Formats: sequence, C-alpha cells, structure tokens
Amino acid sequence: YSFRGISIPPGVQTYHVNFIENTADNIVADLSQDFTNTLRQKIRQESPLLETDIDPHAEFKGTITEYRVSAEAPNTQIEVAFNRVTMNVTMEYFNNLSPDEEPKKKNFSVQREFDANTNLLDVQDGLIEEMNLQ
Repeated sequence: YSFRGISIPPGVQTYHVNFIENTADNIVADLSQDFTNTLRQKIRQESPLLETDIDPHAEFKGTITEYRVSAEAPNTQIEVAFNRVTMNVTMEYFNNLSPDEEPKKKNFSVQREFDANTNLLDVQDGLIEEMNLQ
C-alpha cells in the first residue's frame, strides 16, 4: 500500500497521529486541531491502518512552521491583484516496528490565493480546509 508517497511496510497495521503543533508566527485558532483531525481522517480513509493510542506500529508527528498571508501583484505597475495564504508543515513518520530505522521527515508547503478585495476572515476557513486536505 502507499499513502501519498509513503510505502507502508509489511506488518504495520496500526497508527497514531500526535497533535500537530503550530509554531508559526501567525496563530490561527483551531488550525492545529483541524490539521491533526484532517490527517487522522485521511489516513483512516486512504489506508488499511487502524488508529490506536497504545503502541502504534506507525506514528506521525509534525509542526505547522508557517502560516502567512501576503499581497501579490503580477508586476510593479499594477496594484495588488490577489492575496496568497501559505502554510508550511514539517512531518515525521516513525516505523515503531523497526526502532533502528531513521524516521522519514518531509516538509510540505501549500498555497491558496484569494481576491485582493475579499476579507481574509470571510474565506480563511475554506482556504484552511482546502490546504489541510492537500
């Protein structure tokens, strides 16, 4: 089996997702909880693994390292054309059945754009949901 680029080793039948901390400068309420829940649900739906808190075979740990909103313009002659939300996450995967194996670590970066005339608070929840799913 494969879970988005991570091959599931033979014998691995259970998993646990630790709470994903948010260390970004811009703190958004519930971002960590939403990301953690989305990841748990995604693994549950897209893999044969069973979720457990006790001695999991596979374990996921991570940190939201950046959540940033920036104004973007295609060139210096034009006003801001759109705004961009960027979220960076660092994830680690541990195979607890092979404790001598190095954890697999990967950084993910996701961006979403929205109209410059739109208030961020009006679209933020939807953008976060889209980024979490990706």
